[in-house]
Amino acid sequence: MAGLHGPDPGVDRHARSDIGLCATPLSWDEVQAIVADGSLTSMRVLGRSRGMLQSYLEFKSRIDRLYVSMVDRIMIEVFKCEWKVNEDQKVEHVPRPLGSTSNSGPFFMQNDFPYHLQPGIEHYLLWSDRIMLDEEVEEYLRSDPVARQSSSWLAFVNPTELQSIPEIHHVHVLLKVV
Repeated sequence: MAGLHGPDPGVDRHARSDIGLCATPLSWDEVQAIVADGSLTSMRVLGRSRGMLQSYLEFKSRIDRLYVSMVDRIMIEVFKCEWKVNEDQKVEHVPRPLGSTSNSGPFFMQNDFPYHLQPGIEHYLLWSDRIMLDEEVEEYLRSDPVARQSSSWLAFVNPTELQSIPEIHHVHVLLKVV
C-alpha cells in the first residue's frame, strides 16, 4: 500500500500488533488507502497509540468490574436503556420491548479511544440499533452539523474479526477537519 512503508520497504511502519497498537499516527491519505482496500490485513493497521491503548485497556477493565458486558455499558450510556443490578452486583441493561423505537439511534459521538491519527483527523462513531445502509450513513452525515463542518469524511464498519463490540452496529467515521 503506497505511503505505509518506513525506511525498510519490507517493514510496515504502522504495523498493528495483535493487541491493536499503531506505532505512528496515520495521515488522511493513509487512512483513505486503508479503508479503500478494506482487507483484513489492511484494516489491522488501524490501531491506537500506546497511551490510548493503555487508557482503553484500563477503561475496559473498569467496565468488566462494573457491568455485565461492554454491550450493557453502551446500551445504558449511549442508547439510554433502563438498567438494573444483577445477582453478581453488576449493572446490566433492561432490553427494550420488541418494536420499541425510543432511543434507537443513530447516535453520533466522538470516539473516546480513537485510532492513532495525525492532527486534523477526528474519530467518531455512529451507533445504531440496526444495520445502516451506506446511503443512510451518507444521508446522516450530510445532515449532521459536526460532520458538515469537516472538509471530508470516511465511514466504514470494521471486519467482524476486528470489532470490539460486534453485538451493536456501529460505523467508524473519520472527519478531516483541517
